[in-house]
Amino acid sequence: MGYIYSKAHEVIAVLSHAVLPSMSYMHKNKVLSEEHMFALERDEWVTRAWTYQEAVNARSLFITCEDTGDIIISGQDFMNYIGYTLAQLSILPLDRRARYPRLDALEDLIDYLTADYQERSALQVMGKMDRRSHGRPEDHFYAMIGAISSHLGSSTGAVSACEAFMRICERKGDFSFIYSSALRAPEAGRRWRPVPGDLPGLLQWDCFGDGEPGRMTDGGLCLEKVVKIGLGDVSTKADKFVRDWLTLIGQIPEGASGADVPAHVFDALGLMGFTGPGCSLATPVGFFFPVRLVSPNQTSFGTPSSPPPPPYGDTSGDSHTGRPAEKHKKSFAQRVLGLFRAASEPGPQTEVLRTKDLEILVHEASPNILEVVAHRHSGGRPAAVSTSAAWLVKRTAQAPYSRSGKGHSQSVALATEKATRKAAEEAHKRAIALATMAASAKTLEKAAAEGREE
Repeated sequence: MGYIYSKAHEVIAVLSHAVLPSMSYMHKNKVLSEEHMFALERDEWVTRAWTYQEAVNARSLFITCEDTGDIIISGQDFMNYIGYTLAQLSILPLDRRARYPRLDALEDLIDYLTADYQERSALQVMGKMDRRSHGRPEDHFYAMIGAISSHLGSSTGAVSACEAFMRICERKGDFSFIYSSALRAPEAGRRWRPVPGDLPGLLQWDCFGDGEPGRMTDGGLCLEKVVKIGLGDVSTKADKFVRDWLTLIGQIPEGASGADVPAHVFDALGLMGFTGPGCSLATPVGFFFPVRLVSPNQTSFGTPSSPPPPPYGDTSGDSHTGRPAEKHKKSFAQRVLGLFRAASEPGPQTEVLRTKDLEILVHEASPNILEVVAHRHSGGRPAAVSTSAAWLVKRTAQAPYSRSGKGHSQSVALATEKATRKAAEEAHKRAIALATMAASAKTLEKAAAEGREE
């Protein structure tokens, strides 16, 4: 389908009738209000897997909607109006993505102005498609195939859609699909290759370039144009670059210590879709965050004398610099606090961070938003924060949690360093159910109170 769209003289994308007011406003005023942007965000065409290749492969794209014959807008103008409106929002890009994930995905369609399908890398498409919905799992991969190649998925033989995508990438000489958090094949010589199945990109973020050139050999894969990075203290130049980047995106408090920088980087990466365990390795050019920890017999780290990174929660040493951990090692509770961006300051910050156990109270604040309140067990002043419900569940489910004990009816989960991931997932599924019930109960209680007053 990608090949067909690329050969068409014009492609006309038809949105639903619900966006007619938005299209009319855009057509008349040459600009888009935030109110109308929300209507566009809810339209299925914006985030469906198939529509990505429909839009980005088009030579000439036009946008219209159902039940109208006189409103049609060029794809370039459509993207310009959307881009201008997004730029005017008074929130940072990462906050915008957390609050309005579908709205932010509209920017992905700018691909059609910047790259031919033969020039688009696998990683570029993977990062964009992870935020799109599909009716069937295979639609996800067939849409990606259509975005990077003129070959049909069936040209690779009777294999799964994911396997077909990887084979077509290999045929193109682009191995950037390996930059995924998927598990790897167990066979010797193929441990670099993702296991067919889901193929999530490391980050759900824009990237550009020609892909990752390489060639397969008898013993494995030889990648070209790869930067080899050794372990070592972060240079002054790299530290300044990282701090400037964190400041630009609003993810670091003023006066943050050097020991806290990696944790702030990890939080920012989490908003971009990164799902690693949180520990990092220091290099002269910055910080390296693994997707998952491996044992020494699975791979080697630098020289034979270079140890693998310590397991999550290990307090035997500092995973960032190799120095003793007494001053800089974060407890699990500290890492949980680092997941959220406080909207109000907790009591004495140092006292909160020293707390080993952290009680998380969750209730629904608004559609798709959960308000999370962190309390110290000693009864300290709470810190109220808000984040996307989906992102919250995804991020916290990767950390060890346990259910709270009896007698804590409002408590959803109690963070401890001994709990399991399974308990985390169960607790946060329960969190969403409790949040909904709590919101409904409050509404009914308020209505009853108003009735009594009358």
